[in-house]
Amino acid sequence: MSEAFKIQGLAGAHKLSGAVRVAGAKNAALKIVAATILFRDKVTLTNIPEINDIERMFDLLSDLGAKISHPKSDTYEVSIPADFKTVLTPEIAKRFRGSVVATGPILSRFGKVSFPYPGGCLIGARPIDLFLEGFEKMGAQITLNGSAYDIEAPAGGLRGAEFFLKKQSVTVTETFMMAAVLAKGTTVIKNAAMEPEIEDLAKFLNRCGAKISGMGTPMITIRGGKLLSGKGRVYKTMPDRIDAGSFLVLGALAAKELRITNCNPLHLEALIETLRSAGVEIETTKT
Repeated sequence: MSEAFKIQGLAGAHKLSGAVRVAGAKNAALKIVAATILFRDKVTLTNIPEINDIERMFDLLSDLGAKISHPKSDTYEVSIPADFKTVLTPEIAKRFRGSVVATGPILSRFGKVSFPYPGGCLIGARPIDLFLEGFEKMGAQITLNGSAYDIEAPAGGLRGAEFFLKKQSVTVTETFMMAAVLAKGTTVIKNAAMEPEIEDLAKFLNRCGAKISGMGTPMITIRGGKLLSGKGRVYKTMPDRIDAGSFLVLGALAAKELRITNCNPLHLEALIETLRSAGVEIETTKT
């Protein structure tokens, strides 16, 4: 069950009316696609937004050997074989920044990973030192091989570690949360990012056998375990709160009556209260 907004805008032209459906969150979907590497069986993903970065992540996994089917709009099924490759093809990985999140699950499950400096970000190159430092704390050895990073886990696999992130980062938090799922021992991430997408990912991984606690707080604890199982479980990507917020503001400025579906008001409480205090009429209903 999801929720919907009905919004009546402020005094103005009021040219907009009708309904708009919020797509699944890109920042949640990108990470759950990478997380399928941690599963020993097929994973079914729904409400997946069909946008470039998601398509590139599927291209990356398919190139490495994943079996991917697309039975209907916004739904995908992913299976990771035992002979899954661990060298990310530069021509694919460099096309999008999000390729780096696949490194944690690959290293954790298969013991090694090789990847180029990630690209695809319009604001320029972003540092990956937090990723490299984190892998080293989990016992991995890193070699710079030309323009690629070759990373190898210690004998027996990655080890649980405790680390403090110098800078809160959603991508770094999720990458190490996933890597720690199969690591030996307990991992503690301090100064972890607290966005809803992190909590959404952790809850699904827990449903499938992971042992993660503290998500949504600055300290996340992960107890390592076995490969996860997606049998009988379907992941539905949370709605994109940025899109929903944009539609809310648009409705406030120009709508006679606008209905926004497939959204979660809990992710937008501050914005809703701000708009209401300005005189915008907003109702929420279950759908």
